[in-house]
Amino acid sequence: MPLAFWALPKPYLVAALLICVVQIAFIAALVIQRTWLGLSMQDRDSRFRDVANAAPVMIWMSGNDKVYNYFSKKWLEFTGRSVEQEERDGWLEGVHPKDREKLVLDYSYSFDERVEFKIEFRLRRFDGQYRWVLNLGVPRFDARDQFVGYIGCCIDIEQRRAAEATVLEVSGQLITAQEEERAHTARELHDNLSQRMAMLEIGLQQLKGKPTELSHAAKKHLNDVEKIASEISSDIHQLSHRLHPSKLHNLGLVVALHGLCNEISKQSNVKIHFTYGPVPKDLPGDISLCLYRISQEALNNVVRHSSAREATLDLSRTNHTIGLCILDAGLGFNPERVQEKAGLGLVSMRERLRLVGGQLSIASAPFHGTRVCAQVPLPDRSLPEENGSTSHVHAAEDREVPHG
Repeated sequence: MPLAFWALPKPYLVAALLICVVQIAFIAALVIQRTWLGLSMQDRDSRFRDVANAAPVMIWMSGNDKVYNYFSKKWLEFTGRSVEQEERDGWLEGVHPKDREKLVLDYSYSFDERVEFKIEFRLRRFDGQYRWVLNLGVPRFDARDQFVGYIGCCIDIEQRRAAEATVLEVSGQLITAQEEERAHTARELHDNLSQRMAMLEIGLQQLKGKPTELSHAAKKHLNDVEKIASEISSDIHQLSHRLHPSKLHNLGLVVALHGLCNEISKQSNVKIHFTYGPVPKDLPGDISLCLYRISQEALNNVVRHSSAREATLDLSRTNHTIGLCILDAGLGFNPERVQEKAGLGLVSMRERLRLVGGQLSIASAPFHGTRVCAQVPLPDRSLPEENGSTSHVHAAEDREVPHG
């Protein structure tokens, strides 16, 4: 491998190596299947067992009845159980109880569809410890192309999962640190620089109050300077708000999003329509901030890239989730290409949602607009609705955010 590969940080290096192992194991399973098909009936069983037992992965086979009927030596060494204990459904006893139902459903679906599958689950090792394994399976066919079951292999991916967990933890810490730094910078702008600009404006106004001491040209110049100072003061205020939206913490998500739509509408040629249904009044702060930042990123993308003249931000709630959708009828894009080279904005949105247990979905096509939606589960406790009613603006209604 090239030297640059080994220079990767340890968590990424472990993950990359495990991906290589998975690919090799999958190829091994296919080779074993081909070997099995190419042998005569007399030699098939013994030759197959020799190949499977020599493989560096856990091999299993099932018949056309979905029942597992073969486990390699590596499998039995890993679980510390006998063939008799593992046969038929016995191997499911070693699967973590929380993973068992989903594993059976996914396996049954793939089996019925005769498709390859990759399933991750926790399997109990001989020492009683549960380890994450990746289960890869491919359908088997005989010489007459008749389906005869599945062959597959399991690879211990505990280290890969640990590396991924480390990366995700660091990612979450970076987002938290970013928000803390934004809040600190916003306070500095508001409490320090903004106050000093206010004093400067007061001084300029006092100077204007002495007309006899200033020439006409000086008065005009003073007016120009005062106007610039006022604009800078306004820009500092807006920057402080974008860094740390005080409305979000003091007045709630609906008011903060209303202000965001109003601000973007005034600063661009895009009209932002804001619609919302009954929203919990005391949403947890992390959920409110997550949805606000996603709205901020998505609306700015509409302004920069869509060429749309209008967009809609819709906030809604079901019994167990709160949803956010940003829609435009602009240029659109190919989502697959975006997934291949996702920018920091998209990565940030997904990471923010992951931290609150939410999901992001993007639907778009060239010249057919874009729809960005986020769904976040609400806490188990019942949250009261905003003002206790649905009398604000419902998703079925449309209201243009006032300009000015």
